[in-house]
Amino acid sequence: QSSIRNKTFSLKEFEIDSIEDRAFDAANYLESLDFSLNNLKIIKPRIFLRLSNLKLLNLSNNLIETLESSHFTHLKNLQKLILSFNPITKIEENAFNNLEFLNELSLISCNIKVFNKNWFKNLKNIFRIDFTDNQIEKLENGTFIELKNSVILNFDKNRIKFIEIEVLMNMIRLDTLNLDLNYI
Repeated sequence: QSSIRNKTFSLKEFEIDSIEDRAFDAANYLESLDFSLNNLKIIKPRIFLRLSNLKLLNLSNNLIETLESSHFTHLKNLQKLILSFNPITKIEENAFNNLEFLNELSLISCNIKVFNKNWFKNLKNIFRIDFTDNQIEKLENGTFIELKNSVILNFDKNRIKFIEIEVLMNMIRLDTLNLDLNYI
């Protein structure tokens, strides 16, 4: 006897304010999870523990303030991570380090002020990074040194005033760099 399991789970606009640790332990078959437009403020460290097949995670339009290094550790096959429209004030240095298959990272309108060059360490397959409409003033030298693929970088509507040439070094395959509506 075989059963077909839905590989997509959406709890969009349910006014959810918390998710229990290990809530998805029995759902390791999931490939897409959408918690957008809720009231999530805290991501507990073991929520996604057994979701090793997850390819898309949408946590946009919530109240998330902190991204810790433990949040996405077990999402080995994640390809797209959407965190846009959250009031993020802190992203730990290693928050995205274990996401080696990540293709797209979206942090649009998150009120991010400080940008850390170590966020992209080990993101060898990333091709789209979107930090549009934040408050980033500076990109550190060596920020994109780990990026090997053709990449689209969006930093529109930030507060960037100046970019040193070293920031873009080793990005021989940079496809697009959007810096519209900055202070350059």
